[in-house]
Amino acid sequence: GRQHDAGPLRQRLGGLATRLKQTGHASIIVTSGESFARQFLAALHKKTLDAFRNRYRSCDIFILDDFHGLAGKKACLTEFLHMYDDLFKQDCQMVLSADVHPKSLLNVPPEVINRFMAGLVVEIGHPDSATKAKLIQHNLIRRKASFPADVIDYLSQNASDNVRELEGDIAWLSAYLHLGKTPLTPALTRELLRQKNGKAGGE
Repeated sequence: GRQHDAGPLRQRLGGLATRLKQTGHASIIVTSGESFARQFLAALHKKTLDAFRNRYRSCDIFILDDFHGLAGKKACLTEFLHMYDDLFKQDCQMVLSADVHPKSLLNVPPEVINRFMAGLVVEIGHPDSATKAKLIQHNLIRRKASFPADVIDYLSQNASDNVRELEGDIAWLSAYLHLGKTPLTPALTRELLRQKNGKAGGE
């Protein structure tokens, strides 16, 4: 983003850094729209809304992925709206993502879309091959696994641009490696991924 667009983010993260120095900790919540909805409905059913609200409304950073998972869920959207307003007043840094532009979200009230539009709206495109290679390497480090360089190159050039599907491919190939079978090659990787996706070999 442009520097003047990043100014508010730098200021808020600077405030968070100060808080970390003063208290030694910060509360960060990362969740998805569907997970938020499930937790809210469970709290509503179990009559534990106070605990649910205390957890979500006292964080320093709130990241919600796949916001469209809340679409059409009126009670969940109302709860999210009140939570958002509380967090905003507390100067919490919030990051929300969806699979479409906020104005294209269906079954979401205008007041919720307005909250989206009040922030910095950025379109994140598909990762290029260099970014995919970094994602693969990071994922492998997290899994304590290792792929040959030519396999990483093959995946970065040919695997899905969808990050979740890419992670699924890595998990599939890692499971194959753990069985102690033939070492991975680009050709074998291609065939294994065809099997994963339910395609017959040979095409």
